[in-house]
Amino acid sequence: MIKVRQIRSGEWERLRDIRLEALADSPSAFATTLAEAEAYPDSLWQERAVAGAEGHDQITVLAVSGETAIGMTVALGRPHRVLDVVPIVSVFVSPSHRRQGIAVRLLNLAEDWARDQGGTRTSLWVEELNDAARGFYRSIGYVATRDRQAMPSEPAMCEIRLEKTLVTSG
Repeated sequence: MIKVRQIRSGEWERLRDIRLEALADSPSAFATTLAEAEAYPDSLWQERAVAGAEGHDQITVLAVSGETAIGMTVALGRPHRVLDVVPIVSVFVSPSHRRQGIAVRLLNLAEDWARDQGGTRTSLWVEELNDAARGFYRSIGYVATRDRQAMPSEPAMCEIRLEKTLVTSG
């Protein structure tokens, strides 16, 4: 059974492992390179796990199968957000677990947190030519904005910003 939940403060090794897997699997999709992340000290991973678990300025959401993290995403609150738009970063699901609805579950939890933080929209960047990812995000309500930039990890490639309006209950 796959559980999707907020990271716990002591799960820095799970966070490190899934992040390194993401960087190895999709090297151009993230701002950090695999080599950079592999060089991070354990203390950085520990700090990130604690910050994601506390949920004050960010939340880290993990998908866990048994003892292994098989997916993750992060939503950033203050000071990263602009007005009511909450950035979503580091969306990743292990290739062996894709197309099972895990990414939707990860994003739903991140979007719930964004809403609780006063956000009315979420925003994320996706590689411009990644039709599969763009189609997935479109299917769950994200629409392309006019924002476009060179990818931090691969400046010859471009990424576009997508945005989703969060529906409030009540």
